[in-house]
Amino acid sequence: MITGVAQPCVGVAITPRGYSKISVTVYLTQGSRAVAQQSVAGVHVYHFDVPAGNYTVGTHEGEGSKPVDIVVHAGRTTHADIPGYCM
Repeated sequence: MITGVAQPCVGVAITPRGYSKISVTVYLTQGSRAVAQQSVAGVHVYHFDVPAGNYTVGTHEGEGSKPVDIVVHAGRTTHADIPGYCM
């Protein structure tokens, strides 16, 4: 399993309630193949239940969003937070 927090790109001051309403779409790829995607809001925690292997997880938030390369091991949970980069 892969889990983490996907931070939205927020370029202005926003209330906690407003922040929790922003949705972030998280994508998961393996090589050049799209594996899954999901939209998360609230605390922006995502989860993907996938077999062991090498993956990339990311979002399309902001102009400088950087995907995170991760390795999933069988029977273990991999944690990868995706920071929001606003440019």
